[in-house]
Amino acid sequence: MIYTDVAKVKQFQTDIYRGDMFQHFRLPLKGNNDILSLTRPEVIYDIHYQYFEAGADICETNTFSATSIAQADYGMEEQVYKQVSMPLIFFNYGT
Repeated sequence: MIYTDVAKVKQFQTDIYRGDMFQHFRLPLKGNNDILSLTRPEVIYDIHYQYFEAGADICETNTFSATSIAQADYGMEEQVYKQVSMPLIFFNYGT
């Protein structure tokens, strides 16, 4: 399946948001799209790849809510650095 927007991907249930990394995390994570860079990087990569294939010169790195304030809603303040740096790593690698 080709994804073009995380918000449109209805099949993402809590276990998919959690991935293997956060299976035993105590708080709900559904809706925390920023952790998809960690738990489902292939989905985020594919979304951005499609934009570049369509002719985009730049795009975001799925880190809009990767701040300690926003991640406090999910109890994931300590994950912000990984949320910000992981997309940069795989986008640089993919180019």
